[in-house]
Amino acid sequence: MKAKYAKNNRLPGWLFLVGMSVYVELLLHLWTADALIPGRLATVVVFGLAFGWLYRKYGLRYAMIAHGGCHVVSKLIWILFI
Repeated sequence: MKAKYAKNNRLPGWLFLVGMSVYVELLLHLWTADALIPGRLATVVVFGLAFGWLYRKYGLRYAMIAHGGCHVVSKLIWILFI
């Protein structure tokens, strides 16, 4: 039995975006206690959607490399400015 959205076994872009947004929101609220800080929510959602887009477009390898690169850049910023 074929799924309703079985076009090359990929979900439509809008459905993937909605699902990814819900997942990022739930992960943020269930994982971190600082989710109520105003800038934190927007930052995590933007980065989560960006990494999700990389995963969808290029695969897990590039999404993980970008995620790790953001950690390195973040630590360098902390070292240089603090």
